[in-house]
Amino acid sequence: MRTFMIRILIIGIVISSLVGCWDLREIEEMGFVMGVAMDPGEDNKQRTTYQIAIPEALKVEAEGSGMQQAYFNVTGSDLTDMQVSRDIATKTSRRANFEHLQVIILNQELVKEGLTNHLLDFFLRDHEMRTRNLVFISLGEAKSVFDTDVDLENMPAMYMPILAERHRPVLQMPREITMGDLASHAIGRRSYLVPLVEEDEANTIKIGGVAIFLGKTNTMIGTLEEEDIEGFNLVVGEAEQGVLEVPFEDRGVFNFEIMNLNSNISYERKQGEDYFQIHIQTEGLLAEKWIDGIEINNPKTLIHLEEAVEQEMKKKAEEVIQKMQEEYQADVFEFLQYVRVKEYNYWNEINEDWDGDGGPFSEANINVDIEAKIRNYMLNEKLERKDSNS
Repeated sequence: MRTFMIRILIIGIVISSLVGCWDLREIEEMGFVMGVAMDPGEDNKQRTTYQIAIPEALKVEAEGSGMQQAYFNVTGSDLTDMQVSRDIATKTSRRANFEHLQVIILNQELVKEGLTNHLLDFFLRDHEMRTRNLVFISLGEAKSVFDTDVDLENMPAMYMPILAERHRPVLQMPREITMGDLASHAIGRRSYLVPLVEEDEANTIKIGGVAIFLGKTNTMIGTLEEEDIEGFNLVVGEAEQGVLEVPFEDRGVFNFEIMNLNSNISYERKQGEDYFQIHIQTEGLLAEKWIDGIEINNPKTLIHLEEAVEQEMKKKAEEVIQKMQEEYQADVFEFLQYVRVKEYNYWNEINEDWDGDGGPFSEANINVDIEAKIRNYMLNEKLERKDSNS
């Protein structure tokens, strides 16, 4: 009996040890894919590049004991993502692992053809994927972004998420969008914006401008420039910590640093028409002045400066709204959600055709009003020019 129990115990230990390491994978055998770049290829195929981290090189670099590059790029070509991954598997000794994927870059030529759903299907279904990785659109070759030198980070795929976080203090920079966000917009057939990324003339990575996607087709239909994004961020309330350059009576400009901003959007339907009221309240600092001959301490001057901020914000907000209504007919502001809350039956009627050519969005009445306050103008002290000989 004792011998039998010992045998059972040994078998149990062996089985438990096998269960504990049945899926063990040595890190030296793994190829951690940090970024994916997709470009159009020949014969209607896609040309996809994986940026793969080298763990040993990352460790050496962290210890400061070597200059080995911390990644390598490998490119495959085929019709589908699954077959591309098989093609890439024939070109590297490491098995691709997507658990640490940071960014996906899609060439604009692919998404203009309406291939967005197909391009991302593999990444949304694979069990290793995370939906928090960021998505970007490239106007040029997507692969070239991964060939860019980044001085302060290990690799471009790790640099881009850090750069994308800078959107709050930079008013003309778009907010990031994750693969999960994109999938949610696509399923809900809601129009949305995706940041543009490119390699600039100085061989550095630049995030600027956005691609516009029409929700009902999930197709890229155009782009917005940085000045348009300023207005968009104001409308949706994503402008805190941003800096707005404000012209003042043809006498110069000053910079208004936004410390607090609230955008309140209300909706009502009257006499068969849609009305939206956007009320933006903001407080901030007069952070920099390029205007001569004005007394900042004068209350009347301060009122005029606040009015200038209100006029500039209103101008930028109205310009981007007009562009989206007249040129692209795409509700990237998600005004439709306010219709759903207030007029559900009407929303049911127009939900599928709210934006796009001939949709109610393009005919909606949208009014913007701004209330701005300069709480601290940081220029109380008079600057005295010192004599160069003193």
